[in-house]
Amino acid sequence: MTQALILLVDDDAELSGMVAELLAREGWSTHAVLTGGDGERAVAELAPDVVLLDVMLPDANGYELCR
Repeated sequence: MTQALILLVDDDAELSGMVAELLAREGWSTHAVLTGGDGERAVAELAPDVVLLDVMLPDANGYELCR
């Protein structure tokens, strides 16, 4: 069984790092990016199982990306 991948899309690198660390402690695999554009590319390339998406990104609106 492969481990589920959680993609974190948040422009706050410190917060993303803390969330990734907490998720890793619980056995989850994570990948973090800082922009909406990088998030779109990561979704296409990595096909994550879950995306945790910030609403207010410097280059995109999280609601629009989610759609």
